[in-house]
Amino acid sequence: MHGARVYQVFMNPLSPFHEEAWQMVDACSRRRTEVTGLASHSDYWFLVRAMGAAGVGPMSNVAMGKAR
Repeated sequence: MHGARVYQVFMNPLSPFHEEAWQMVDACSRRRTEVTGLASHSDYWFLVRAMGAAGVGPMSNVAMGKAR
């Protein structure tokens, strides 16, 4: 997002449909981050939201990743 100063990264270890399981795992100023300490061969779902001078942006689409 143009003008973003911070990206909030949210993770859900259950499924994107378990609203109560979303948790913020990072707030970073770069467009790339690494989440560590995940269970091997498990699926995780992620959302990202940008924050800047104009305020908080919308949540991204859900992305799924598998821990190695």
